[in-house]
This record gives sequence, structure tokens and C-alpha cells, in this order.
Amino acid sequence: MRYRLRFKVDHDYGSILPLNYQLEVYRLIRDVLTDDQYLYQQWLKSNNIYKQEKLQIFNFSNLIVLERKIYGDRMLILSDTVELTLSFLFENNTDQLVWESFDRLNMTVGDKKSQIRLKVIAIEKQQCPTFTSCMQFIARSPIVLQNFESTRYVKFLAPSDEGYLENFTQSMLDKYNLFRGEPMESANIYTSIDFLTEPKSKLIEINNNQKELVKGYMYRFKINAPKELIEIGYKIGFGDKNHLGFGFCDILYSTEKKLQPTLEGSTKEETAVQNSIENKTLS
Repeated sequence: MRYRLRFKVDHDYGSILPLNYQLEVYRLIRDVLTDDQYLYQQWLKSNNIYKQEKLQIFNFSNLIVLERKIYGDRMLILSDTVELTLSFLFENNTDQLVWESFDRLNMTVGDKKSQIRLKVIAIEKQQCPTFTSCMQFIARSPIVLQNFESTRYVKFLAPSDEGYLENFTQSMLDKYNLFRGEPMESANIYTSIDFLTEPKSKLIEINNNQKELVKGYMYRFKINAPKELIEIGYKIGFGDKNHLGFGFCDILYSTEKKLQPTLEGSTKEETAVQNSIENKTLS
């Protein structure tokens, strides 16, 4: 389930946000969803969620900012409104959780250096697509795959690395197993990925205090896999670190030879901004 949140920016409070805001936004969403513990616990219970250690509850898109300027590692927001899409794997009572948690809420997000204050002015539930065993996606945030070569170091895999497809598939399987509580029945699970654009790397610092760097890749791709796994990837994210907003992908809808990405429920102007952001990221 996906929910599109629209916020009004309080420019009197502040208009500058760090470019790498993933950790701050994750903490904000987590705190908002768990603020009413009774509501949150009832939602967990209705979805039979009893162990949360490894289970990822939500994924989120980049902030959609129509007008902005970049100054070093900071973003000056010129728009009066910004948007963000929340995506959940679990559906039972999720409407209630999102609306009661976010409706008309005032919140502050940012780091110690710069913050902005936002007010939720609209919540839109997006229509869930029909999933098939062959679909095309565009990465709206970097897709991250980790390979722990030792207990001390982690390697971020590139699409050209050996084992990338296997790790991509295993990531979907791990999420499916956690979601269903049991392994997928098929013993021979076939998956393939065709890159529709050249993958471009993006290095993001997600913790200014500890200098934690995460490397992921932006690309458009076609995937062949069991539709249950594709649905998992769409709803909670492809790859790793989805709780930080990585691996958020939109479905490519196009019959033209040159694929044009379209955000579900977005306006032409917003789609143009997303394409502009993607092009800057890929350059």
C-alpha cells in the first residue's frame, strides 16, 4: 500500500534541509507511526507481526521538491509544498494507521545544522497495481546491495559484480520469507534482470556523526521473477536498507520504444521534476 503525503513548508521557521536526509526522515516516520502505541500495537497485531527485529515495516520515496537550489550539502527549498510517498507491505488497518498518525500533523525534520517544519495538508492513497512475472521499473532512490565479505567490512555490490543477481534475488526471498513466515514453495526460482539504462552509482552519507557511507545504483530495469517477489520489492523496496528509503521504485508505464517514467497519481509538472532529479543523479 502506498500513501502520498503532501506537506506545507513553514518558511518562517526554515527552508534548508540536508541533501542526505534519509536517516532523519526514517526516524521521523518511525516516531510518528509509533507515537500512539495503542494504535501501533493494534496494527501490528492485525497483521500478525510479532517479531520486528529484521522485519522492515515501510519504505519511502525521495522528497519531491518542485523548486529548490543546491548549496554544497544543503538544499534550499523554494516551494511552498513538498511531497513524499510512504509504502507498506502490510495492508490490514494500514489506512487507519496512516491517517490517524499523519492527518494535519505538524513535524520538524533535519539535522543539527538545518531543519524545516512541515504540516501535513493532504494524504492520498494510491491504487495498487496488478503484478505480473515480468515488469519494468525505474529506481527513484539508489538500489543498495550489501555483501559481507568479513565480520568487519561490508562491500556494496555494483550491477557488474559477480553475484549481483543472486544477491538481488536473495534479498527479495528473505523479505518474502519474513513476510509469509515460511520459505517460498518453489525449489527452482528463476529470476533475471535486464538493465534498460546504464547503472549510475550514488554515494550517500546517512549519518553525519559516524560518517557512514552507503553506495547504491540508479537505473531502469526489467525483471522476470515470481510475481509474489516482485510485489514484495515494489511495496517494501528492492535491495537492502529499505527502511532508509533505498530501493524505492516506480513501475514504468509506456508502449513507446523510449520508456517514459510516470509517477502514479502525479501531475505532469511533478513527473518532469522527478525526471530532472533522475537526470542530475545519473550525470
